[in-house]
Amino acid sequence: MSSAFEQIFQESFVPLDSHKRVGDYVLGRTIGEGSFSTVRLGRNVNTGEQTAIKIIPKKTALKKQSARRRFERETQALRIVHHSNIVRLLDVMETDGNYYIILELMEGENFNSYLNRKGPLEEREARVYMRQMAEIVHHMHSVGVVHRDLKPDNFILMRATIKLVDFGLSGFLKEGSTLSTQCGSPTYTAPEIFALRPYTHAVDMWSVGMILYMMLCNALPFSPEERKSHRHIYNRILRGLELPRYISPNCKDLLSQLLKLGADERLDATGLLQHTWLKT
Repeated sequence: MSSAFEQIFQESFVPLDSHKRVGDYVLGRTIGEGSFSTVRLGRNVNTGEQTAIKIIPKKTALKKQSARRRFERETQALRIVHHSNIVRLLDVMETDGNYYIILELMEGENFNSYLNRKGPLEEREARVYMRQMAEIVHHMHSVGVVHRDLKPDNFILMRATIKLVDFGLSGFLKEGSTLSTQCGSPTYTAPEIFALRPYTHAVDMWSVGMILYMMLCNALPFSPEERKSHRHIYNRILRGLELPRYISPNCKDLLSQLLKLGADERLDATGLLQHTWLKT
């Protein structure tokens, strides 16, 4: 186990064995399950606040390096980012058998489910969500965090507000440095990751462009067959993306700047915030 991971949990060790309560939190029903964790409803016994409690069995974290790295990254990233459109980290604890990440409870609809149900969005509605995404990525990048897995599934829609969750694949960049780990969801992954080249915050901007495309078209520019192969997706990206005619010229300009093959030429978070389409 890495020293950073140990330090995070040693700061708030809670020696409890109960499956019904950990620290000041009572555990409720299961509300989600992942490959390496279970998420249960929680309640703070002192304040009554409802929370989401992510439970990671120690045997999983110790046996599977990928599981340990995911939750190490998540806790580190959530300690750095503080934004109203990003899920809040409330506490981190452990028992003899589990690690616990206590998170703000997100009571809303998964954004991907919303897009599948609603169909293509009008630009006016898409602009509301894109403004919020622009603020989110601008904040993350300003504090050196690269999410690396931006996609509709990782946003929760609460009325007209979206909140970003799941920082398990996040990376950390100092000025002048690069990352090299190949990760993310293939249909939202930037071409430089497919090409195994060093990369920067620009990979998140590509993903934002793909999310905007998804919002406006209710589809991604790859067929189901191509999604099965990283090589096919990368080859399709290299051929260029054709934008539907019904998208406004101003929005097409934004998409073309977000989806540039050259990462150095791609619009950054500041440029996204300042683009005229967002201010229309």
